[in-house]
Parts: sequence; structure tokens; C-alpha cells
Amino acid sequence: MRRTLLPIALLAGALAAAAPSARAQTTRIEVRKDSRGEIECLRNGRRVSCDELRDERDVRADRDRDRERDRERDRALDRARDARERALDRAAEAREQALERSRAERERALERAEAARRRAADDRRRQLDWAETLRRDLQRDLERDRIRDRVLRARPRYYDTRPRLSLGGGADIRRFDDVNRYVAHGGVDFRTSSGLGMRPEVVFGWTDRQRETLPTIVCPACGALPVTAQTFELRSRSKMLGVNLDATYTMLRGSFVRPYLLGGVGVLSTRETLPVVATTTSLSSVQGATALTYRTESHDRVDLGLNAGAGMEFGRGPVRVFTEFRYFLNDTPSARGFSGMLPITAGLRF
Repeated sequence: MRRTLLPIALLAGALAAAAPSARAQTTRIEVRKDSRGEIECLRNGRRVSCDELRDERDVRADRDRDRERDRERDRALDRARDARERALDRAAEAREQALERSRAERERALERAEAARRRAADDRRRQLDWAETLRRDLQRDLERDRIRDRVLRARPRYYDTRPRLSLGGGADIRRFDDVNRYVAHGGVDFRTSSGLGMRPEVVFGWTDRQRETLPTIVCPACGALPVTAQTFELRSRSKMLGVNLDATYTMLRGSFVRPYLLGGVGVLSTRETLPVVATTTSLSSVQGATALTYRTESHDRVDLGLNAGAGMEFGRGPVRVFTEFRYFLNDTPSARGFSGMLPITAGLRF
């Protein structure tokens, strides 16, 4: 019996607990045994079927489960709504950060573009300044050149007309009998602004000492000289001293290198030292043989000479370098003389 009443009591307690508080105060459910010992159920003092109470419990349980499901659904919707709001907030925050980064990047790009524009403007300004400086320099150089051209056109082409002392020397490029001839000369150049000038000069020439092998015994009738015959070596040389008066003409007088022509007449004194036979002695031991001795003899003569040639002068300062090529000719040519000489000389002009 107790086991039968216990579920009904639990059912009644559950119904009382599940009912609303306002209704719990007005609804009272009782489960008891009647006089016959049967279980009866009372609601607010009225007898009702226990099965009805059981059905109401099931309905209430279903309704509670539906309410619980609704609350779970509502909580799920709330959680979904919260998650969606959080997602939207994160998306908005990410969008704001992206916009902020984009804005910052755009500002940096603008700053870089502005810096590049300023650098380009500075480079262009420097280029323009350099071009302007170059233009001014070129204009100044052109103006200086024009002034110099006007000055050069205004003054005479050949402005240095002071007398100058010339000293030079050289050697003959031709050889007579394998003899080397040398020349030294000094003169004073007088020039005019037209290029014409005059040069009085002194010329000195000499040859190498010539070694000549001469026989000491000659025998025209003999087939061969005696064994006692010897040879004798004698050295001789020639010298020349002359005075010339030359006319000159200078070309390209305003340039650094000035070619010129020269030619004139002069008086040349020549001394030739020649070997001659001093004594002759007939030898009794050899028929027709003659013993000879030698000496040197100088022959002096004075001739009228001509010379002509060309030269080049270098420089504009107080000391100038020159080189000349001339041809000498006198009226008494000889094998040991200086007629026909072609010397190339170089020197300094002060």
C-alpha cells in the first residue's frame, strides 16, 4: 500500500511544485485512502481522477520541456546574436584597422611622393643652375675671345721688333772625301712690323783633322818599293771665318711657330792646311828611287760667298729656339773647302 501511495504523493508534489506560485496558493491536491481503502485524489477539496492528475502532470512536463527548449533556443539565438555582434564588431574593428593602415600607407606614399617631387625639383633646380652657370661661363669666354680678337686686330700682327742676338751651331749634312764640316754662327736680328728684317752675322767653320798616309820612298821605275820603304802619317784641317749680311722675311708672325726665309752675301776667309813635299833625296842603293820628306802648308784666300735657306722660330718669350737650313757657295770651290756646304744648325735667340 505504501508503495502505491508513494508515486501518487510524488506526483502531487511535482504538480504542486510545477504550478505557478500564485496558483500554488489557491490549488491544493490531496491523495488519500477512502473508507473502503481505495486511493482517491482531491483538488481543492474536490475529488478528481488520479489518471487526470497524471495526464496533467505529463502535459505540464511536456509544456516545461517545450519551455525549456524555447529557452534553450532563445539562449542559442542570444548566443548566435552575441556571436554575430562580436563578429560584426571584429569585422568593423578589422575594417577600421585596415582603413587606418590604408590611410597611414597612403599618407606615407604621399610623403614619399612629396619627398621625391622635392628631390626632383631640387635636382632640376641644380641642373638649371649648372646650365645657367655654364651658359654664363661660355658667354664670358666668348666675350673674352671677342675682346682678345679685337685687341689682336687692333694691334700689329708682328709686335716684337726689338733686336735679338742669335747664337747657333750645327753640322754639314753632305760629306766631301769623308770629311766632317761644322759651323757656328752668331748675329743680330733686326726686324720690322711687316716681317722684313736684316741680320749681320759672323760665321766660323772647320773640318775634322784629316789623317793622310804618305809614302817616304817612291820609285816610279821599280816594280815594288824596297823593303826599307816606310809610310808617313800627316794630319791636316781647313777653317773658315766669314761675315754675312742677310735679309730675312718672317711669316705667321702672330703664331707660336714662325717660319722665315733668309739669304745674303758675305766675305769668307778660308785657310786650308795641306801636306806638301819638303825635300827629295835620290837613293844610290836603288836606281830610280827617291826619299821624300813632308811638311804642312797653309793656303789662305778671301772669297765672295752667297748663302740662302729657311728656318723656324719657336716661342714668344725673351728666349726663343730656332733651327735653320742653309746652302753656302763661294767663288773658289775646292775639295777641302766649304763651298757647297749644306749645314743644319740650331740655337737660341735672346
